Amino acid sequence: MRLSDAEFRAMNGGLRRFLHRRVEFPALVRLGLAEGAGRDVLELGCGNGFGAELIARLRPRSYTGIDVMPEQIALAERRRLAGARFRVGDGPGEFYLAVSAFAPYKRLDLAIEACNTLRRPLKIVGRGPDERKLRTLAGPTVEFLGPRSDEEIATLYARCRALLFPGLEDFGIVPLEAMASGRPAIAYGRGGARETVIPLRMLTGPGTAAAADTGGSKTASRAPTGILFAEQTVESLVAAMEEFEANRTCFEPKALRDHALGFDRAVFKDRVASFVAERWVEHAGGRG
Repeated sequence: MRLSDAEFRAMNGGLRRFLHRRVEFPALVRLGLAEGAGRDVLELGCGNGFGAELIARLRPRSYTGIDVMPEQIALAERRRLAGARFRVGDGPGEFYLAVSAFAPYKRLDLAIEACNTLRRPLKIVGRGPDERKLRTLAGPTVEFLGPRSDEEIATLYARCRALLFPGLEDFGIVPLEAMASGRPAIAYGRGGARETVIPLRMLTGPGTAAAADTGGSKTASRAPTGILFAEQTVESLVAAMEEFEANRTCFEPKALRDHALGFDRAVFKDRVASFVAERWVEHAGGRG
């Protein structure tokens, strides 16, 4: 995503700094940003680093800022903030990524064999009892990275083509972490992935695409955040990866981040509070 000259000036002007300092930052503190004290902080869409200066007041353990514009990252790095690191989080992506425990139900074998078949680079973060078995399956394009820090994983998310998520999970936070870094997820279309991934389309079989059944027209009008495949087979995942590669321009990093923010802790708290308040009003009305 590129900004025009006028947009770039507006994003870096005095009015923007005033709003950031006097409006946005205090609001974020009230919503829980102060909980970042002593913790690792990742800011997506960090811009020119002015927000990093404000966040530094909270004394986080570490800070990583990611933005889609190299020009903004260059401005941020000039601030020379102690302990802060900045990364460009856009571009074509260098590899597929899997972040998972090495357990049978995670089905990392599908990700490995699909990348073997397509000869695509795959990096795998994690460890577990299935590691020896998975290593025997891996071809020359597959790399095992072992456990990594949150900061290292955030950088991998930002650099990857897409996340591969072939297991069946009740929810699964990993696809949302990838989306928060502007990267789509290619996921098995059952369980929690149906709640967190807005599919371009559901692949119903090897090489066969159909409109996704994920709640009807409500999702059809929203920007896609990934590809869902219908069968836990190598062939189905291969078809999904080929579908993704043929439609990569359909996935907009900003839309992916906006979708992930809908699952943010502060948003979740607000939704729960609203739900409880509505139910209480209904209950009180029924008693009257």
